[in-house]
Amino acid sequence: MLTFIFLVLYLVALEQALTNTPVITALFFSTVGPLYLCKAMRIFYQQKRLMTILKFLFINFVFFVVLAISSSLFILGSIFA
Repeated sequence: MLTFIFLVLYLVALEQALTNTPVITALFFSTVGPLYLCKAMRIFYQQKRLMTILKFLFINFVFFVVLAISSSLFILGSIFA
């Protein structure tokens, strides 16, 4: 995973040097990142594609719920503090 992060950082730096717009980076993170994570989960758990996709979707749903709750608590704490 660390190698993937460094490769992405090199691509981001290259894009910043050439175009100075984050369009390619946004497309890369929104497509390749989840595909890489799903493939890594499939290799790690050694399960069929359907089971890995279901686990991937479940984990993303849980992270979204945790993000929504923590963001709401942060905003409420900022308002009332």
